[in-house]
Amino acid sequence: MKSGIIFGVLGILFVNQCVSLRTDQKSNSLAGAYFTSVGTYNLVDTRDDTFLTSYTLTGLENALTNAKKDHKMRYMDETEELESNLNAIYRVCKKNRANYLPYGTSSIPESQLRNKVDKALSDSNVILSDLTSLSSKNYTDKFGIKAKMNKTDKYNGYNYLYPTYVQDFEVAKKYINFTFEVQKLSHSAVVVNVRMAVPVLVKAELHRINYVPRGNSKTKTYEFLRDQSIGSVAVNKEYSGYRSYNNYGDFYLIKDIDRCEIMNETFLCDPSLTAKSSESGTCTALLFKSDCDWDNNYYCEQVRKQCLYEESSSRYKEFTYLGDNKFFVLMDREANYIYNCENRNQEEGLMVFKSYGDHRYTGTIEIEENCTLTTAYATISNQNGVYDIKEVDNEDMIWADVPKIIGVPIWIFAISVAVVALIVFMLLTTWICICCRRCKAKKAAQYATLSG
Repeated sequence: MKSGIIFGVLGILFVNQCVSLRTDQKSNSLAGAYFTSVGTYNLVDTRDDTFLTSYTLTGLENALTNAKKDHKMRYMDETEELESNLNAIYRVCKKNRANYLPYGTSSIPESQLRNKVDKALSDSNVILSDLTSLSSKNYTDKFGIKAKMNKTDKYNGYNYLYPTYVQDFEVAKKYINFTFEVQKLSHSAVVVNVRMAVPVLVKAELHRINYVPRGNSKTKTYEFLRDQSIGSVAVNKEYSGYRSYNNYGDFYLIKDIDRCEIMNETFLCDPSLTAKSSESGTCTALLFKSDCDWDNNYYCEQVRKQCLYEESSSRYKEFTYLGDNKFFVLMDREANYIYNCENRNQEEGLMVFKSYGDHRYTGTIEIEENCTLTTAYATISNQNGVYDIKEVDNEDMIWADVPKIIGVPIWIFAISVAVVALIVFMLLTTWICICCRRCKAKKAAQYATLSG
C-alpha cells in the first residue's frame, strides 16, 4: 500500500513539472485596446460650481466708442491700447467680441472724456490681468479662493479636495478650473462672470491602455484605432459592475498619467490632460465595457458605430508587450510554438485561444520568468523579468498540427495515462497481496482447529 502511494505522489509531481503556456482572451482586446488594472486611487473631479467675481465691460466699450469719435484724435495711443485689451479679454473668454458689441452708446461730454478713457484703460488692464492669471493658473489668492474652498463638509458623499491640500495652496491651485461666462444683459450692458469648479476627491479604478492591432474578418486585413491619444482610463468606484452594456458610471479619460502628480494616493492631473465622459460618450469608455467577442454581436456593432479604425500600412507586430509578463498576440493562422523553462519539461503545441469564432488566433499569453517562447515569427525570453524579443522568420517552426486529445498534446496525454495506469497497477497489486495474506491466514487458522 505504501509503495502505491509513493508512486502516486511521484506521478503527480512529474505531471506538475510539465510546463504550460498560459493563454487568455479578453473581449475588448479584440476591438483594438487592452486594459491593464493599475490600482485604486483618488482622482480630482468637479461636482459643484461657485461664483467668484464679475466684471462689467459696458463702460469700457462706451469710452472706446466715444474716443474713436474724437475728431482731434487726442487719445490715439490710449484708444489703441484699450481696444487691444478688450480684444484680449474676449480671447481669454473664448468669445467673439463682435457678438457682444452694444447696439448703442451714451455720449460722453468732451470735458469728461479724458478721465473716462483713462479709467477705462486702467480697468481693462486689471480685468485682463485677473482673467489671464486665472486661466494660466498663475494667480494669487486675491478673491479669497482659499477660504471658499476650505470646506470640511461633504458634497453628495464626495470629499472636497480641501482642506487636504489647502496647506499647499501653490500646488493645489493649478487643479482648480475657472470658467468665464460672457453675458449681454441688455442692448448695451455686457458682463463677464467668473466661476470656479469645486474639486472633490473621487475613488476610481485606474487602467492603462495598450492599443493593439485588430483583425477584420470581413476584409481579412488588420487595423488600428485611429485615436490613440488617451493613455489611461479611470472608472468611478460607484460604477456598478464591469463590461456590462447596461451599467452606468463616470469615466475619466487621461492622456498621459505619467505627467500627473501623486499626493497621498491621489492623482493630480492638469485639466488639459483629463476629460470626463459617460459610458457611451467616447470610444474609449465604450471599449472598456464592451463584450466584443465576435464581429456580429451587439457590442461589436456599438463599437464600430463609435470608434474609427484605419488599416495598417505596414506590417504589424505579432507580439505586443502589455506588462506583468503578458503579451498580446495576433496571428493570421495557427502558429506552432515551443515553450521552454528552466528545470521543467519543454512544451510544444499550437497557439489557439478559442475553438470557435473569428478571433481564435488572438489573445494574450504569459511568459514566466526564466522561460523562452519560440515561434516562426519571434523568440521571446524572460530572464528575471527582463524581456528580449527577436523577430525571426523561421520556416522550420511551421510544422504539421501537433496531435491533441481534449486540447492536450498527445505526448503529455500519454505520459499522464501511463502515470495513472502505474498508480492503479500498484494499488491493485497491493490489494491482491493483502487479500492473499488474509486467505493464507484464514486457512492456517482452520487447519490448526482441525488438528487440535
